[in-house]
Amino acid sequence: MILQAERLRLQYKNYRVSDYMDFSVEKPEIISLIGAADSEKSTLLQILGRVLKPLTGVVLLETQDIRILKPWEVAKKIAFLAQSPKVSEDMTVYEWMFYGQLKYRKLLFRENPADVAVVEAALAFVNIENLARLRLSKLTAGQRQCVSIAMALTHKPEVLLIEEPIIGLDIYEQLEVMTLLKRLKKELGLTILITMQDLNQAARFSDRLLALKQGNIIADGNVKEVFTAEILRQLYDIDDKTLKLPHDAMNQCLYLPADIGQPA
Repeated sequence: MILQAERLRLQYKNYRVSDYMDFSVEKPEIISLIGAADSEKSTLLQILGRVLKPLTGVVLLETQDIRILKPWEVAKKIAFLAQSPKVSEDMTVYEWMFYGQLKYRKLLFRENPADVAVVEAALAFVNIENLARLRLSKLTAGQRQCVSIAMALTHKPEVLLIEEPIIGLDIYEQLEVMTLLKRLKKELGLTILITMQDLNQAARFSDRLLALKQGNIIADGNVKEVFTAEILRQLYDIDDKTLKLPHDAMNQCLYLPADIGQPA
C-alpha cells in the first residue's frame, strides 16, 4: 500500500461537508476518479498530493502522515500534474525539464552531468527527444502533456497524480497519453491516479474507478463493478432513456437522444 486516506472529509461548494472517506491505493495500479463537474474529484486528487488540505482526516504516504513531510520528501514519492500549470511559454522543453529537476533543491540553476542524464533519460523514455529544443509555445496539447509526464519522471516518483490528462486532446493524442500511462505502470511500477471526464477511456485503461458525487465516494471497484448503468445514472443524474450500456468486454457506453432506441 502506497497511499491511504483515513476519515477524510472535504468541503463541497464552499458550504457542504462530505461524508468520511476511507480508502487505500495499492502498487501498481491506474485509478480513474470519475464524476460530474461538481463531484470534487479534482479536490480529492489535490488533497492526496498535499496541494490542498482536507477539513478532517489524514493521508498516509506509506506509513507517514503526508502533512508532516517536507515538500521535497513528498516530491520524491508523489508527482502532481495540474491541468493548467503556470509556465513560461518562452522556455524550451529542455529548460523546463531541467528546472523541474532542480526546483526542490537549494541549488543555482546550472547543469551537471547527473541531472543532464536524468532529463535525457526521461525524454527518451517518453520518446520525445525531438521536442527538447522546441519552445513550450510551439507544442500541441498532447505534446505538452507528454513533456509534463517526462518532467515528473525526473523525480523518479512512485505515485503520479494527473488532473484531466486527455482533456482537449484529439483521439490520437488521447490514446498516446493513455498508452504512455499504461507503460509507466507496467515498466516502472508506478501507481497512477487521474481525474477523467471521458468514461470510455477511463474504462479502457483503468484498473479501478473511484466514482464521486458531490464530494462523496459512491462506488469503488474495478470497471465491471463500477461501470454499470445503475451507478452511472446515479453519478450523472441521467435517466434510462439517455444512457445505453451494451454489455461488451470493455463496458463502453453510448449516450443517445431519448427518442432513439437500443443500437442494433
